[in-house]
Order: sequence, then structure tokens, then C-alpha cells
Amino acid sequence: MTFLENVDKAKLRKILLIVISALALIALALLLVIIVVSIAPGSLKKSDIKYVDYTVSEKDISMGTLILADDAHPFTAGQALNSTMINCQQYRNQNRGDVEKGPYYAMNNVQLTQTAAAAAHKLLVAAENAVKEDNLLIKYAFYGDDGKTVEFQTGMLMFLTDYEETKLPEGYAAWFKEHAHEYGFVESYTDAYRYVGEAHAKYMTDNKLSLADYIAYLKKETSRDTVLSLQDANGNKYAVYYVACKAGDKISVPETEEYTISGTNEGGVIVTVKITK
Repeated sequence: MTFLENVDKAKLRKILLIVISALALIALALLLVIIVVSIAPGSLKKSDIKYVDYTVSEKDISMGTLILADDAHPFTAGQALNSTMINCQQYRNQNRGDVEKGPYYAMNNVQLTQTAAAAAHKLLVAAENAVKEDNLLIKYAFYGDDGKTVEFQTGMLMFLTDYEETKLPEGYAAWFKEHAHEYGFVESYTDAYRYVGEAHAKYMTDNKLSLADYIAYLKKETSRDTVLSLQDANGNKYAVYYVACKAGDKISVPETEEYTISGTNEGGVIVTVKITK
């Protein structure tokens, strides 16, 4: 009698079923890892940046592209922000360039920071040239008040409609969902787009994070020694980390690499380093 004839065939089938099931679960887990990596670019890694000390200013704490502003987080830098603002309609008139149609319009006295206005101009011109529907209108921005949010005070949020001030056409809404991050914008709420910067916008969009969720993640997971590695839609690479601090504190910033500092209204700042190596 052979070995196989001595083995209980029912038990053998049970063992084989368990082994096959385990292998299937392992394969599924590996597949999920591959999917997550493919749809959520960016990873935590040990920092190899050389740092120097930097004294944090009140401006660093209270301003920046990643500042959180809502009913629970009052925006306190309005006066300091004035020197960075530009009228959206004037900017549009000065930078029409070679535009196929339009371009978009902005209500009188609607303003954005110079950085956000430049990015918004590129975004809206690209949208109109791609979608070719009615002209877009920046209905609210800085000095605007829709009764829902104080985020307009940052100078980085704009609320969009068609030229008749009714609603944002569906074609534009769909285009923005796919392309807004390429220009540094995320949808703060329906038809309202907030400038945060291209690398941050891509990560937030890929991972379906609000600005508050993104800041919370950086606070929990990053530091000067453990950075979030990001890449924007143009292939530029960045390292990002959060530092808990207040005005007057010394923090670590890159010695040689280009970087920006943004306040968060959450007890610290976010440092974004452009990696050129």
C-alpha cells in the first residue's frame, strides 16, 4: 500500500483547499498593494536633506498656500495679505495671450493672491479652450462672501459659474475634476476651487483628501526626518514635512534646496522642498 493510499483523502482535500485559499489571499493582498501604489503616488521616506536653523515669523505662521481657514480656524493675516493681492479681471486683461475663445471673466473687485491669480488664469484659459462651452466667471474670491465659508479671506479660493451667474456647466465641472490639480487647485466645495500648489493638489486629488485631512496626515506622519515624497503632474519632485511651532521658534529648513513655508492654522507650518538632484 502506497503512502497516498494511507492518507485520508478527505483530509488531504481539506489541506489543499486551505493552502489554495491562503495563496489566493496573498495574491489578492499583493494586487491591492499594487493598486494603492498606482493610484496614490507619494510615499514617506527618511530624509537625506541637510538642514539649518530658521526662526519662524508671524507671517510664516499665519499665511501660505496651505493655510486652513474656516469657522473653527479664523484667518488673521488679512492686512498682511493685501500687498500680495491682484485684481482678477485686470490680470486677465493683461495676460489674454493667444486664447481661442473668451477668455473667462471676473466680477469687479474680485481678487486673488498673485500666485493664485496666475495659476487660475492658466486653469481657466485651458478649461475654456478644452471644453468650449459658455465663458466662465469668477463670481467670488477675496472680498466675496457666499455666506458659507471664510476661506475666501485667504485670497486662494474662487467660486465659479457661467457668465450668466447661474451655475458651473457640467462640462467644466467634469474637466476640473480631471485637470484642476495640474494647475494647483482642489475643489473645496461644489464649484469652489482652492489653490494649494501643484504637488499638494495632485496628492490630495489622488487620495481624495480635503485640506484639513491632508494637514492632519502631515502632522501625524511627517517630520524633518521623515518626509512625504511628492511629484507634480509635470514630474517635478518635492519633499514635504510638518513642524509644530509658533512665531519665534527655530525650526529646521533645507540648507541649499529651494523651499517654501506655509502656515496651517493647526499649530505649526508645512515646509515644501523642491528636489533638484
